Amino acid sequence: MSRSLHFRFYSMGLLFGLAATLFSLLFTTAGDPNTSGGGLPDKELCRRNLLLIHDAIQAYRIAHKDLPDTLSELFPAHLSDRKILFCPAARKRALTSAALTGRHDVTDPGTSYFYEFSPAPSAEVPGRTQRDWKRAQMGILGSVVPIARCLLHDRPLNLSFGGEIYESQKLEWEFKFTNLVEYARLQENYLLTPVHPLRVVQIPPRDAAAAPEQVDLSELYNGSLAKPWLNGKPTLSFASLPIGLHDLLGIRFDLRGLVQLSSPALGRLGEDFPERVTIPLRRSCHQLHFLVGTSFAEKSPAAAGRFDIRFADGEIVEFPFRIPGDSQIHSDEDPSQPVTATLAWRAQRPSLAELFKVAWTNARPVVEIRAIDCVGTGNEIDFFLVALAITP
Repeated sequence: MSRSLHFRFYSMGLLFGLAATLFSLLFTTAGDPNTSGGGLPDKELCRRNLLLIHDAIQAYRIAHKDLPDTLSELFPAHLSDRKILFCPAARKRALTSAALTGRHDVTDPGTSYFYEFSPAPSAEVPGRTQRDWKRAQMGILGSVVPIARCLLHDRPLNLSFGGEIYESQKLEWEFKFTNLVEYARLQENYLLTPVHPLRVVQIPPRDAAAAPEQVDLSELYNGSLAKPWLNGKPTLSFASLPIGLHDLLGIRFDLRGLVQLSSPALGRLGEDFPERVTIPLRRSCHQLHFLVGTSFAEKSPAAAGRFDIRFADGEIVEFPFRIPGDSQIHSDEDPSQPVTATLAWRAQRPSLAELFKVAWTNARPVVEIRAIDCVGTGNEIDFFLVALAITP
């Protein structure tokens, strides 16, 4: 039996106890349309709660430059109603996450939701934390890793770090992604022990002068600008890139780290990066400015990647782009082809690292953009995102 459940089952007895509790709740409420066991109303209200919790976490991050230690910290500054911290099915029975598991050291009695990014000490690896484990999982899967979960439904609801909600058939959400990575490689012991060291990502703190227009990617960085981040490309680094707030091609960016996406070429080198990363935004704007690069010197006319722009009303706009060679940089784009990024910065020898800017103009500037997905295309050319800025 795996011990990967975020609330840390320290014994088989606890696992069976929780399973029995959930079964009892579902059995006793079956057929009642006003309960989570009966179907839609409670579950949809629970989804609404989770989205509000995600908004509150983002507001907390802006205010404190960090994640909260518990979900209870979101009230009252970022959540107007404490009831939002409880699934309706749990509120009817006065259930909390602590009551469900009996583990008061790793759960929060002020909510029924399970907060995945707790700084509680790891039960498996001394000196590490629950949050270390979740960040390590994000280094493999990206922002689909849950930040909060509700287990009081027949199919648990998982609120991803990126702000999307998905269901999982099992209590352990990791089984949903075994088509991408082996289950064992997502577990705490594997990711946090010295035998399988974490990729060390050194990220400077965000400048206090940074504005919301310089989107904060702190929790998504999986590569450092200060040193090479790929074992197969030990000379590639941005050590000479100015760190912090800097203008490139007339746009101010927050330059502190990078978000590397996977590609077949990187996979053959043994590098393990996510295929998709979601950036929460929840803002309207006229333009998005992406600062991107590639790990390989060979450029290609094929798309290096794309950004899926997710509007609050459900519309998704795909924005593919390519990273050019010097002779390919031009402004008169063929609308049927991926947009060509423009050279924004180049390091001196020996690194010759380059960064490119690609801009997307919003045809619906008054509609809120909920999130942006960074997606690899599966081509040999990979890409990484260094910064994102918006024009309101």
